[in-house]
Amino acid sequence: MTYHPITAMSFGLYPEYSVNNDNLQYVAEKEMNGKPRYIMAHIHQKTLALQMRVNLNLSNDLSLQYYGQPFISSGEYSRFKFIASPKANDYYQRFTEYSEAQLFYQPSDKTYQIDENYDGITDYTFNKPDFKALYFVSNLVLRWEYFPGSFIYVVWSQNRAEQGAEIRFQPTKDISSLFDIYPENIFMVKISYLIQYQHLKRIF
Repeated sequence: MTYHPITAMSFGLYPEYSVNNDNLQYVAEKEMNGKPRYIMAHIHQKTLALQMRVNLNLSNDLSLQYYGQPFISSGEYSRFKFIASPKANDYYQRFTEYSEAQLFYQPSDKTYQIDENYDGITDYTFNKPDFKALYFVSNLVLRWEYFPGSFIYVVWSQNRAEQGAEIRFQPTKDISSLFDIYPENIFMVKISYLIQYQHLKRIF
């Protein structure tokens, strides 16, 4: 959606929302009796992003451009399994899902313990893969054509990134918390000058 409140200004909002469900999302590779165990799981992932663009022409040779994008994505894993017969014709024979008697979650260190052979001894462990990612990227550019074909660009870039402590997808709360994240700021200045043929003739 693009809006022109005045001739010299345009404002754009481009929202994106997606839901991803994958029954065989890779989690980790472990070893059991000298053989690799490729651990998979069902992932339920939600992603929300919003692109914002503002263009403002202050004069014929001076303009201001802004780009910003908050990005939120969370993923929850369930139904953990390992690959058993990857080439099996029957889809459900390609993997073996862990039973409740094989899978134990340790909240103290956020790991799963696997007792694959039911002997009461942990055979291998892997970290809880659930995640939430929060990002905010913005760029502000002042462009001045101080001489025909010659420009000065003043750029301010700001990035904010954090792995959320709470996995639940809460768009309103998550977007608000983005601005509590300590930012990384970068400032740049670029100057270009067009050397015209007539100027070269005067010099040489």
